[in-house]
Amino acid sequence: MTISYTHSDTVTKTDAGYLASKVAADLKQMQLFYGKPSDEKIEAFKEELVILLVNKSLKMVEYGFKRDNKWIIVIRYTISSFGMLLEDDRSGRIPPGADISGASWLSFLEHNESWHSISESERKRIQELLPFQRTDGTEPEFDSGGWTSDKTYYRNGTALERGVYSV
Repeated sequence: MTISYTHSDTVTKTDAGYLASKVAADLKQMQLFYGKPSDEKIEAFKEELVILLVNKSLKMVEYGFKRDNKWIIVIRYTISSFGMLLEDDRSGRIPPGADISGASWLSFLEHNESWHSISESERKRIQELLPFQRTDGTEPEFDSGGWTSDKTYYRNGTALERGVYSV
């Protein structure tokens, strides 16, 4: 038996939309358990993700709650490219029950090397497509909790590897 595949470094808008819908489903479950983010924010995060994936500009994005500049619960998605088929996991299984009293909602994003190697005008063009503008900042610290790398969302050679951190 022979197995073959093709791989492209191009992420189509359809593929990016599929991956972003998985993230949106996770965020919807986070909203159910913790009250945030709002439906409007979920749609904006989904749109942002599609644009950054299509333009090959994302390294990692996190969504969660912080208190005293320390993550309490956060979902991290890291972009990966694979030339082979991976199993595409179902979204969900956000851990319920984290104590978010006194915590604030936050999203932190890191661009990849491709983003830093394109021209300033190309970065500006991509930023103008985004539904909101992020500000520079530092990632909150991780304290006594633990990471669980639990899911991979995969479509046509591109994967979002999901990890969940909670204290």
